[in-house]
Formats: sequence, C-alpha cells, structure tokens
Amino acid sequence: MKNEDEVLTMKTLYSRGYSATKIAALLGCSHNTVVRYIQNDFKRVAIARPPSVLAEHAEFLQERFLRHHGNADMVWQELETELGVKVSLRTVQRALKPYRELERASRMATLRFETKPS
Repeated sequence: MKNEDEVLTMKTLYSRGYSATKIAALLGCSHNTVVRYIQNDFKRVAIARPPSVLAEHAEFLQERFLRHHGNADMVWQELETELGVKVSLRTVQRALKPYRELERASRMATLRFETKPS
C-alpha cells in the first residue's frame, strides 16, 4: 500500500499529462497499481477468510506432530484414516508450520556449547 505522498504524486503527475506507465516507471511500482490509485482512493480492505478445515483439529495435529517428530506426511495419513478428513499434504504442512517454528525455537534455546577446561 502506498503512502499518501506517493498517491498525491501519482494524481498530480497524471493531471499534468503523464501516462500511468510513465508514472509507474518513475515511482518504481506496477502500472496497475498506478491505475487503481488514480481511479479511486485505493484503500486496503481486510478480507474475512473462512476458518481452516483443520482449525477444529488443532489438538490432534499438535499431538500427532509431536508423536511423529514433525513428519507431516504421517500426520496427514492419520488425519484421513482416523478422522476421515481429506485435505492435501500441503494444507497439513501449512497447519503444522507454527508447531515446527516452536520446535525449532526450543531447539535453539537449549543449544549448548561445551568448551575445554583451561
């Protein structure tokens, strides 16, 4: 999202006869971005996304993630066989990402360096 000064610059240059392509080249952005800002005051609107299919299975995912030491493929297989939830492996990988990041952080926090005695 562009700041107010950039939008004002776009509109000023456009009113002085510059093309949207030329403005985009000058400001280092996309031609489509310039057109959208010129046509209206482009404001970012939060899009409400539906809850994930796996949101209600968060406890199952976390428990299986720990049981299988982060193996998303095993979690995916058990999700389908035990709960009957059919989603892609990539969806399961995305759902497990927060757990993977927590595991990585805990490993880094407990990393020890041994030094020889002096």
